[in-house]
Amino acid sequence: MGLHNVQALCLLIFFLAKGDGLRCYSCSLVGDPQACHNTTRCEAGKLCVVTETIDDAFNLNFRLGCVAEQDCINTLRRSSDVKRSLREQCCRENLCNRGYPGTLTTRPTTPKSTAAPTSSHVTTTHPHHSPLAQSPNHTITPSHQPIDISNRCPHGHSLDGYCYVPSLKYGQQSSKVSRQDADKFCRSHQMMLPSIHSQDENNFLHRLMEGNTFWLGLDDVHWNDGTAFNFNMWNSDSYHNTHNKTCVVMDSSNEWKAESCHVHHYFVCKRKLQLPS
Repeated sequence: MGLHNVQALCLLIFFLAKGDGLRCYSCSLVGDPQACHNTTRCEAGKLCVVTETIDDAFNLNFRLGCVAEQDCINTLRRSSDVKRSLREQCCRENLCNRGYPGTLTTRPTTPKSTAAPTSSHVTTTHPHHSPLAQSPNHTITPSHQPIDISNRCPHGHSLDGYCYVPSLKYGQQSSKVSRQDADKFCRSHQMMLPSIHSQDENNFLHRLMEGNTFWLGLDDVHWNDGTAFNFNMWNSDSYHNTHNKTCVVMDSSNEWKAESCHVHHYFVCKRKLQLPS
């Protein structure tokens, strides 16, 4: 066999070996994995993958590409530059990864992560309020359901047409901040500190914040978002002792109390869900 034929045979073997890998969608950072159109041929033995990422400014994106199979075994992954659990799913067929983690249907492998775990429910009794009860109709809803309206709340959890983003789970804002800084941060993301209009919403936020004290968007009896003041969970002792305390928090007992605006607490940002266009 001549040298030319040997070289041609080697090239053929190389390309055939390279072609054994899956063809997968490949995008570095996209807001919607279904908007990824680039593809790549993976190395033999690698799987297709879609990974959820979120940065310190609440920007949610997805990374699509190839991954070694052994890297799809872990059930939870944390990155040094991302401060929340990320969802990731691998699959074993050509072009199977253009979807949200947890929704891929073509012979998926074990997902690398699940939605962030919810905390156990805290029940307290207060002389002015009934014991807390988790409503069967209102649950903390993970947001990446592409066939559901909740995918219009990509950074947090939804309830009754509103999106809520808890600071304690995301980025640099996992640290506690003053009321002014919390309000400024929410507004910079076209959101507001939360108003509360029902026992269900109050309980929902208490569970979402895992019993931690956090800022409310309340000044006296006026909500910052302009909605009606039609519900309250004031701690009666705190309500009558508001000297030099002009801001309001929900505390670990699920009640509201006056607080100095300069104290640092967690916070929640709230906005209406974005309806499909």
